[in-house]
Amino acid sequence: LGNNWNPHAWETNADSALVILQNIQQSNLVSKEEIAKHALLLSMAMDKNYIDRTDFEVLQPAIDYYYEKGTPDEKLRTYYYQGRIYQNKGDKDLSMKAFINARELKDEIIDTLTYANLLVAQGTYLYSSYKIEEFIENNLLAAKLYQAIDRPYHQMKSLVNVLNGSIVNQDKHLADSIMTCCKNNI
Repeated sequence: LGNNWNPHAWETNADSALVILQNIQQSNLVSKEEIAKHALLLSMAMDKNYIDRTDFEVLQPAIDYYYEKGTPDEKLRTYYYQGRIYQNKGDKDLSMKAFINARELKDEIIDTLTYANLLVAQGTYLYSSYKIEEFIENNLLAAKLYQAIDRPYHQMKSLVNVLNGSIVNQDKHLADSIMTCCKNNI
Protein backbone atom coordinates (compact mmCIF):
# COMPACT_ATOMS: atom_id res chain seq x y z
CA LEU A 1 0.00 0.00 0.00
CA GLY A 2 2.96 2.31 0.54
CA ASN A 3 3.24 5.57 2.44
CA ASN A 4 2.96 7.99 -0.49
CA TRP A 5 -0.46 7.03 -1.75
CA ASN A 6 -2.91 9.23 -3.55
CA PRO A 7 -6.41 7.98 -2.73
CA HIS A 8 -7.88 9.50 -5.89
CA ALA A 9 -5.22 8.58 -8.45
CA TRP A 10 -6.99 5.35 -9.34
CA GLU A 11 -10.45 6.89 -9.53
CA THR A 12 -10.72 6.46 -13.30
CA ASN A 13 -9.90 2.75 -12.90
CA ALA A 14 -11.89 2.09 -9.75
CA ASP A 15 -12.95 -1.37 -10.95
CA SER A 16 -9.32 -2.47 -11.26
CA ALA A 17 -8.47 -0.89 -7.91
CA LEU A 18 -11.34 -2.77 -6.30
CA VAL A 19 -10.10 -6.11 -7.63
CA ILE A 20 -6.56 -5.42 -6.43
CA LEU A 21 -7.71 -4.31 -2.98
CA GLN A 22 -10.03 -7.29 -2.59
CA ASN A 23 -7.16 -9.63 -3.38
CA ILE A 24 -4.88 -8.26 -0.67
CA GLN A 25 -4.71 -10.81 2.13
CA GLN A 26 -5.46 -9.31 5.53
CA SER A 27 -2.69 -11.45 7.00
CA ASN A 28 -0.17 -9.52 4.85
CA LEU A 29 -1.10 -6.26 6.57
CA VAL A 30 1.03 -6.04 9.68
CA SER A 31 0.32 -2.68 11.30
CA LYS A 32 -2.94 -1.07 12.38
CA GLU A 33 -2.10 1.79 10.03
CA GLU A 34 -1.83 -0.57 7.02
CA ILE A 35 -5.10 -2.24 7.98
CA ALA A 36 -6.80 1.18 8.30
CA LYS A 37 -5.39 2.35 4.97
CA HIS A 38 -6.60 -0.81 3.25
CA ALA A 39 -10.04 -0.48 4.85
CA LEU A 40 -10.42 3.12 3.71
CA LEU A 41 -9.17 2.46 0.18
CA LEU A 42 -11.44 -0.57 -0.14
CA SER A 43 -14.42 1.47 1.09
CA MET A 44 -13.59 4.18 -1.42
CA ALA A 45 -13.28 1.69 -4.28
CA MET A 46 -16.55 0.02 -3.36
CA ASP A 47 -18.36 3.35 -3.25
CA LYS A 48 -16.87 4.38 -6.60
CA ASN A 49 -18.07 1.06 -8.06
CA TYR A 50 -21.61 1.66 -6.74
CA ILE A 51 -21.37 -1.06 -4.10
CA ASP A 52 -23.55 0.54 -1.46
CA ARG A 53 -22.46 -0.87 1.88
CA THR A 54 -24.93 -0.72 4.75
CA ASP A 55 -22.57 -2.08 7.40
CA PHE A 56 -19.21 -1.02 8.77
CA GLU A 57 -17.43 -4.34 8.35
CA VAL A 58 -15.00 -2.94 5.77
CA LEU A 59 -14.62 0.64 7.06
CA GLN A 60 -14.42 -0.09 10.81
CA PRO A 61 -10.61 -0.45 10.98
CA ALA A 62 -10.28 3.01 9.42
CA ILE A 63 -12.77 4.44 11.91
CA ASP A 64 -10.92 2.85 14.82
CA TYR A 65 -7.52 4.07 13.70
CA TYR A 66 -7.97 7.38 11.88
CA TYR A 67 -10.31 9.11 14.32
CA GLU A 68 -7.49 8.94 16.89
CA LYS A 69 -4.30 8.93 14.83
CA GLY A 70 -5.23 10.10 11.35
CA THR A 71 -4.30 13.20 9.45
CA PRO A 72 -7.11 15.68 8.78
CA ASP A 73 -7.52 14.24 5.26
CA GLU A 74 -7.72 10.67 6.57
CA LYS A 75 -10.33 11.78 9.10
CA LEU A 76 -12.25 13.64 6.38
CA ARG A 77 -12.36 10.58 4.13
CA THR A 78 -13.33 8.30 6.99
CA TYR A 79 -16.15 10.58 8.15
CA TYR A 80 -17.33 10.97 4.56
CA TYR A 81 -17.50 7.22 3.90
CA GLN A 82 -19.06 6.63 7.30
CA GLY A 83 -21.72 9.16 6.30
CA ARG A 84 -22.20 7.40 2.97
CA ILE A 85 -22.78 4.09 4.74
CA TYR A 86 -25.36 5.68 7.02
CA GLN A 87 -26.89 7.27 3.92
CA ASN A 88 -27.11 3.83 2.28
CA LYS A 89 -28.80 2.53 5.44
CA GLY A 90 -31.33 5.35 5.33
CA ASP A 91 -30.14 6.82 8.63
CA LYS A 92 -30.29 10.53 7.83
CA ASP A 93 -29.39 11.74 11.33
CA LEU A 94 -26.19 9.71 11.72
CA SER A 95 -25.21 10.37 8.13
CA MET A 96 -25.60 14.12 8.60
CA LYS A 97 -23.66 13.94 11.87
CA ALA A 98 -20.74 12.25 10.08
CA PHE A 99 -20.89 14.85 7.30
CA ILE A 100 -20.92 17.69 9.85
CA ASN A 101 -17.90 16.17 11.60
CA ALA A 102 -16.12 16.02 8.24
CA ARG A 103 -16.98 19.64 7.41
CA GLU A 104 -15.46 20.79 10.69
CA LEU A 105 -12.07 19.77 9.24
CA LYS A 106 -12.37 22.18 6.29
CA ASP A 107 -9.56 24.48 7.41
CA GLU A 108 -7.10 21.62 7.91
CA ILE A 109 -7.59 19.49 4.79
CA ILE A 110 -6.10 19.46 1.32
CA ASP A 111 -8.31 16.72 -0.20
CA THR A 112 -10.49 18.97 -2.34
CA LEU A 113 -12.27 16.14 -4.17
CA THR A 114 -13.56 14.41 -1.05
CA TYR A 115 -14.58 17.75 0.44
CA ALA A 116 -16.52 18.69 -2.70
CA ASN A 117 -18.17 15.25 -2.75
CA LEU A 118 -19.09 15.76 0.90
CA LEU A 119 -20.76 19.09 0.12
CA VAL A 120 -22.88 17.49 -2.59
CA ALA A 121 -23.85 14.51 -0.40
CA GLN A 122 -24.78 16.81 2.46
CA GLY A 123 -26.71 18.93 0.00
CA THR A 124 -29.10 16.07 -0.75
CA TYR A 125 -30.26 16.21 2.87
CA LEU A 126 -30.49 19.97 2.85
CA TYR A 127 -32.70 19.84 -0.24
CA SER A 128 -35.00 17.19 1.23
CA SER A 129 -35.27 19.29 4.40
CA TYR A 130 -36.29 22.35 2.34
CA LYS A 131 -33.11 24.18 3.30
CA ILE A 132 -32.74 25.36 -0.27
CA GLU A 133 -30.40 28.29 0.42
CA GLU A 134 -27.93 25.96 2.17
CA PHE A 135 -28.36 23.41 -0.64
CA ILE A 136 -27.45 26.12 -3.15
CA GLU A 137 -24.47 27.27 -1.07
CA ASN A 138 -23.13 23.71 -0.78
CA ASN A 139 -23.40 23.11 -4.51
CA LEU A 140 -21.95 26.48 -5.49
CA LEU A 141 -18.92 25.80 -3.33
CA ALA A 142 -18.66 22.24 -4.66
CA ALA A 143 -18.80 23.54 -8.25
CA LYS A 144 -15.94 25.98 -7.52
CA LEU A 145 -13.89 23.20 -5.94
CA TYR A 146 -14.55 20.81 -8.83
CA GLN A 147 -13.50 23.55 -11.26
CA ALA A 148 -10.28 24.13 -9.30
CA ILE A 149 -9.33 20.46 -9.59
CA ASP A 150 -10.46 20.12 -13.23
CA ARG A 151 -13.54 17.94 -12.72
CA PRO A 152 -15.88 19.53 -15.31
CA TYR A 153 -18.50 16.77 -15.19
CA HIS A 154 -18.84 17.06 -11.41
CA GLN A 155 -18.78 20.84 -11.66
CA MET A 156 -21.65 20.79 -14.15
CA LYS A 157 -23.70 18.44 -11.95
CA SER A 158 -23.28 20.81 -9.02
CA LEU A 159 -24.26 23.78 -11.18
CA VAL A 160 -27.38 21.92 -12.29
CA ASN A 161 -28.18 21.38 -8.60
CA VAL A 162 -27.80 25.12 -8.05
CA LEU A 163 -30.09 25.76 -11.02
CA ASN A 164 -32.66 23.41 -9.53
CA GLY A 165 -32.45 25.18 -6.17
CA SER A 166 -32.77 28.60 -7.79
CA ILE A 167 -35.90 27.47 -9.63
CA VAL A 168 -37.41 26.15 -6.39
CA ASN A 169 -36.60 29.50 -4.73
CA GLN A 170 -37.93 31.38 -7.76
CA ASP A 171 -34.61 33.22 -7.99
CA LYS A 172 -34.59 34.19 -11.67
CA HIS A 173 -31.36 36.18 -11.38
CA LEU A 174 -29.43 33.19 -9.99
CA ALA A 175 -31.05 30.81 -12.48
CA ASP A 176 -30.08 33.05 -15.40
CA SER A 177 -26.56 33.39 -14.05
CA ILE A 178 -26.15 29.63 -13.73
CA MET A 179 -27.61 29.04 -17.19
CA THR A 180 -25.07 31.45 -18.66
CA CYS A 181 -22.27 29.74 -16.76
CA CYS A 182 -23.39 26.30 -17.93
CA LYS A 183 -23.66 27.43 -21.56
CA ASN A 184 -20.13 28.83 -21.39
CA ASN A 185 -18.80 25.52 -20.05
CA ILE A 186 -20.34 23.30 -22.71
